[in-house]
Amino acid sequence: LAVSNGGDKLIACDEAGSVSIFSLPDVTLLKHIDKAHTGKISNIAVSVNDSIFVTASDDKTIKIWKFTSGSLLHTLSNHKEAVKGVCIDAFNQLYSGDGGGKVIKWSNLNNPKPVMSAQTGVDIIDLNLDRTGSMMFVSGRHYHIEVVDSDSLKLKASFVHSRNGLPEV
Repeated sequence: LAVSNGGDKLIACDEAGSVSIFSLPDVTLLKHIDKAHTGKISNIAVSVNDSIFVTASDDKTIKIWKFTSGSLLHTLSNHKEAVKGVCIDAFNQLYSGDGGGKVIKWSNLNNPKPVMSAQTGVDIIDLNLDRTGSMMFVSGRHYHIEVVDSDSLKLKASFVHSRNGLPEV
């Protein structure tokens, strides 16, 4: 699930690879995209200005969509494993991570090209940026979290949190 930054739209996906866009708060279906991906959609991200949303899938692709029409703008297929996480910074720079631990930093949403990539030490489940966009948090299996500099994709910190929420450094 993802909610637009304006709070007026909801994007929902399913294991069949379909996407639905609803208006809020009345939850009226605006657009349904059947088989947007050939695999399960694992993550969704929305651009800061709500013009674009991005889907990540187990089919090893990332798709970039126009929010208002639901039309497909780009399909990115640079990952060799299922794509588990996507996030977008305030400057419309896209970041993605796959189940094999690879993170890719993309040029921008309008003309996305890989700028750099790095191998993390985790099988990625999800990733996200801090509010400033300077740090990326990569979560993996077994409570493992890595903190990565989003500019250089260099590891800054790594820790395992326990079930009670306390870090085990």
